[in-house]
Amino acid sequence: MRDKSDWSRKIIMMKKILLVIVIIVVMLGGFLWLHISAFRERIREHACVEHLRRISMAIYLYAKEYDKFPPSFSAASDGKPLHSWRVLILPYMGFADLYQSIRLHEEWGSDYNKQFHDKMPADFSCPACTATASKQYTNYCMILNKQALGNTDGYTLNDIIGVNSKFIVLVERQMPICWMYPVDILQSDALLGVNKLDQGIGSNHKAGANAILSDFSSHTMPKNIDKKKLKSMLSAK
Repeated sequence: MRDKSDWSRKIIMMKKILLVIVIIVVMLGGFLWLHISAFRERIREHACVEHLRRISMAIYLYAKEYDKFPPSFSAASDGKPLHSWRVLILPYMGFADLYQSIRLHEEWGSDYNKQFHDKMPADFSCPACTATASKQYTNYCMILNKQALGNTDGYTLNDIIGVNSKFIVLVERQMPICWMYPVDILQSDALLGVNKLDQGIGSNHKAGANAILSDFSSHTMPKNIDKKKLKSMLSAK
């Protein structure tokens, strides 16, 4: 009887030890998963910023050649929008062949131009946005307003010299759009804040929406960004 009792106690002890081991493994696994997730997010954030910075560089190369920043869209003779500024800067991103293949005199969604919807350059894709993985949708936009860089006329380089040196050149949009679609973010929508509106500023990044400013510095706009600070960043003048 005593041997049986001792054996029962040993079994109970072994079960307790096994339970402790399982709890430790689960805790370590959760701890490791949190760190891996955080590391992956940092990689996605870094890649997103680099994409935005390379696009911004192409915008400035365009401005250097034409002495004018690209308009928010190209237009037909009747003023109808044809193509986004993203199409206009393709040669400065190393995609001259793609640019020449697109019929610029036809709108972005014409039967012919539809074949290029899934030919989006990788730099227009945010790593944290699952929709952009389709090679068709982007969430990188300009801010649209007469005082913002993304106006229909296009500022010259001299227009912005000596003015606000910390205004937004590019920022993430909450709802992705086709990269050729001539649509961006209205300043009135941007003023509402981050992740407040589908057509406004927004991001899947936990820290907030990434932006590139006119001095090529990056800025993460948190969900609780101060409205006065946000307003000052939305205007080039």
